[in-house]
Amino acid sequence: NEMPTAVYIGHSYIARMGQMLQDDPYLQNGPPDLRWRFVGRGGAKLSPYAPAHKNIFNLVWEVASWCPDIVYVHCGENDLGEMHPYDIAERLIQLIHDIIHTCRPNAVVISHLTPFPKLSSLGMKTRMVNHRLRVYCRNRDNFPPFVHVRMWKHRIGIAGPDRLRWYSRDDIHLNCEGMRRYIRSSGTAVSRTWLAWC
Repeated sequence: NEMPTAVYIGHSYIARMGQMLQDDPYLQNGPPDLRWRFVGRGGAKLSPYAPAHKNIFNLVWEVASWCPDIVYVHCGENDLGEMHPYDIAERLIQLIHDIIHTCRPNAVVISHLTPFPKLSSLGMKTRMVNHRLRVYCRNRDNFPPFVHVRMWKHRIGIAGPDRLRWYSRDDIHLNCEGMRRYIRSSGTAVSRTWLAWC
């Protein structure tokens, strides 16, 4: 049988994660019987007005090409300065449904938004997006019966009180240690979801 596949889709965090794990596969903390693939684009946005090469929706077919069993989604921070939080949440929900109907995975994990230090003034907007997503994801009737959907909050490192230590000088991208923490956290999310539902 072909090895089951987890595909990550999102902005620069996902692109850089794929690069780091290609250089050092031992950073991945997921099940050894799961194949990992990464579809990331620096500066990716949810906005319908984003240039085609930055529009996250245009990456869904690439995700589908891997026939994923589980999909991890992280996107939205790049839209915080331009879109209303409820519009960001609605576009994320639309993206999730596009992934479900195009890829038909067993499970989808949605990362909560983590405001970059440079965008710390947008913390309230970030919380509004996350709350809207949590409420929507809790209702199983919002999704087809064949798929399980969960939100994941990064409780350590990049979302903790010492989070500023894990960012690069641009206050947007994670530094090397921040990326390692992000890889561990997202890997835990995928692993727990895989063991529970797949």
